[in-house]
Amino acid sequence: MGRTDTQALLTRWHKRLCQEFVDALYVHLPFCARKCAYCDFASWATRPDDPGVRAYLETLDRLIAEVASSGLLDCLQTAYVGGGTPTLVGEALVDLVRSL
Repeated sequence: MGRTDTQALLTRWHKRLCQEFVDALYVHLPFCARKCAYCDFASWATRPDDPGVRAYLETLDRLIAEVASSGLLDCLQTAYVGGGTPTLVGEALVDLVRSL
């Protein structure tokens, strides 16, 4: 995809995402201290020090930064965080939300 094609794609996405009714982002954190029997979220039980948690957050942070640098988050007013037990990731969650 050439630069012109990429810019056109970003422009289309920006127009789509910055309509009046699109002003929120859902960030899925699939980590839980334990998996509840009734839960239908894509999540799994793990410890806060699991290397997979850090890798997931680092990847999520890079993706958010990439999307934000394109201007696609300019109209963002609300970020919802959920999925598992978001507090399991601790301060990293606060840093992630601040980056939005």
